Amino acid sequence: MRRAWGCCMDGHEAEQLYQRHAPAIEAHCTQLLGSRADASDAVHETFVRVLARREALASGEHAVRSLFRISTHVCIDVLRQQRVRRRALPELTTRARESESHAADDGALEWVTKLVDNCDDLSRSILAMHYIEGRKRTEIADALGTSRRTVYGRLKRLTQLATELALQPEG
Repeated sequence: MRRAWGCCMDGHEAEQLYQRHAPAIEAHCTQLLGSRADASDAVHETFVRVLARREALASGEHAVRSLFRISTHVCIDVLRQQRVRRRALPELTTRARESESHAADDGALEWVTKLVDNCDDLSRSILAMHYIEGRKRTEIADALGTSRRTVYGRLKRLTQLATELALQPEG
């Protein structure tokens, strides 16, 4: 039987759950992601989410189903993030190179990678939709189910972050 939301899973319960189910969850994540390293990270994120929800999972099959469902969502997030990076990096690198008098800049890819690495998922999506797809703020807000103000604020912070990263000394 599932416990109420107010009840929390203690550290011992979480450890037992991890010991018992982590190998199966990791195999599931490996199959979805195609990488053991990414799968290992996804397993850890799955259990972080379980603990962060402060919810005690039911015992038996319900717990296993919940863990697989949560881990699947984690894997989908990882795949979405990878897709955004694959799409964003070449385009942003090209634009960065073009904006600097068409001079070849070997640091541009590193700069774009740092920019993307310093963004959360929502900011990455906004970055890709605005700078790669050329969408307007209202279109981005509608597509992501957020406000235009949020999109505007994120674009402003991305511009500030890009400037800060460009001004950082290499090394």
